[in-house]
Amino acid sequence: MDVIKYRMHRKIPVLWALCLVLCILVLIEFCLVIVTKRTEPQVTPPLPKLRNVSAIDSKEAERLYRAAKRNEQRLSRVRNVCTKRPELSNATSRAEFWVSPRTSLAFCVVPKVGCTSWKRTIRFIEHDPQTFEYPSDISRFMVHYGDFKTIHKLKLTEGGQGKWIDPALKFMFSRDPYTRLWSAYLDKFVLPDFWHTARNAIPVVRQNVTKRALKCGHDMTFEEFVRYNYDHSGFKADPKLNEHFQTVLYNCNPCKHDFDVIGAAETFDEDTNLVLASAQTLGVIPKNPKDSRLEREITDLVDYNLDIVKQTHLHGNISVDCVGLDAVGRRLWEVFQYNGYLGDYVPFPEAYLKKVTDKKYHNEYKLFLKTVIFDTRKSVTTKTLDNWKEQRTKSMRNAFRSLPKRIMKQFQEMYDVDFDLFRYEKYPVWLESRDKN
Repeated sequence: MDVIKYRMHRKIPVLWALCLVLCILVLIEFCLVIVTKRTEPQVTPPLPKLRNVSAIDSKEAERLYRAAKRNEQRLSRVRNVCTKRPELSNATSRAEFWVSPRTSLAFCVVPKVGCTSWKRTIRFIEHDPQTFEYPSDISRFMVHYGDFKTIHKLKLTEGGQGKWIDPALKFMFSRDPYTRLWSAYLDKFVLPDFWHTARNAIPVVRQNVTKRALKCGHDMTFEEFVRYNYDHSGFKADPKLNEHFQTVLYNCNPCKHDFDVIGAAETFDEDTNLVLASAQTLGVIPKNPKDSRLEREITDLVDYNLDIVKQTHLHGNISVDCVGLDAVGRRLWEVFQYNGYLGDYVPFPEAYLKKVTDKKYHNEYKLFLKTVIFDTRKSVTTKTLDNWKEQRTKSMRNAFRSLPKRIMKQFQEMYDVDFDLFRYEKYPVWLESRDKN
C-alpha cells in the first residue's frame, strides 16, 4: 500500500502539469481563432438579384447591398398594401415614363421627388439633345422642355407603349408627403412658375380677391394651397390639379405597374446608385469636381425663375408687371431662407442689386444675385451653415402646424394612400405642438 501511495503521489504533479499544458494550448488556439477572424477580409453578402447589378469596389458593394435589401422591403410593403386595398389597382395613374434605349431604364416621373436630377441623367446618358461634359451642364429649362432625339417620353395610358417599357428596368421614387407638398408650394407658388394657375385657384378659396391677385396670382397662402388641392384631388384625373401636387400614387401607381426599384427621396443617392449599377453605368457618369448639388440647386432656381421675366409666354402669359427682376429676386431670397441656404436674418442685398434691376440687365442681375448668395455662404463658418440647414425642417413644420385642424385632416386624408404605401408617418410627433384649433 505504501508503494501504491508513493506512486500516486508522484503522478499528481505530472497530471497537474498536463492539465496546465492543455489549458495553455486551448488558450493559444482560442487566440489564434480570434486573430484570424480579425485579419480575414470581411466578405459582403451577395447582392440580391436585380438585373446585372455590379459594384465598382467593396465599399460600394456594401452600400448597394443595403439599397437592394431596402428595395426588397419596399416592394414587399407595396405588395401587401395593394392586396389589402384592391381599389388602388383601379386608381387612375398618369404614368409618364422616360425610357433610355441605351441602358434599358424606364423612369416613372414623380414631380418634386428628384425628377430633375433623373431627367438630367437620362439626357446625359442618351446625348439627348446633345453631348455634354457633365450632367450638371444641362440647364433646368432644357431638362424639362428640350427636344428629344432618342429618349422615349411615354404614357402607359396612351396604349401601345408597353413594347418600350415592359422589357426595361422600371423604377420610381417616393417622398414624405409633408416635405413634398411644402417643397412644391415654395417652388411653384412662392416662386412665380405657377402664378398663372394661382390666378384661377385663388378666387375658389378666397373671398374679397384683389385685382392684383387676379392679375398676378402672386400671393396664394399655404393654407389656401392645401385647401384647393384637397377639393380637387381624388382617384380620377382632374386637370385643375397639377401632377406636382397629386399623390405619388396618381403619378406612378405601384399597384398597377410592376416596378423593379422603388427608391425614396430620403435615401436618394444609394437608391440612385442601385439603379445605375443595374444599368452598368455606376461610376461611368462623370461629376464636375467644381460643382456641388446645393450650388447646382441655387443656380437652377435663379436661372429658371429669373428667365420667367423674359419668357412669360411659357408660363400662362403672366403679366410682365407681375414678374420684375426685383420682385422675383426677393422671392428667390425668401425661398433660399426657407430651404436653409441662407440665414433667415440675412437681409436681401437691395443696394447691391439696385443698379441692375432694369430688365435690360437681365443676365447681370442673375450673375449678381448668384454671386452675393455664394459669397454670403463662403463668409460664414461651417457651424453657421449647419444652423441654417435646420431652417428647412423648421419652416416646413411651422407651415403645417399653422394649419387649422380641419385643413390638416384634409391633407392627411388626401395623401393617406402615400403614407400607407411607402410607410411614412401620417401623425408625426412634431405635429403635436399646434397653435390653431
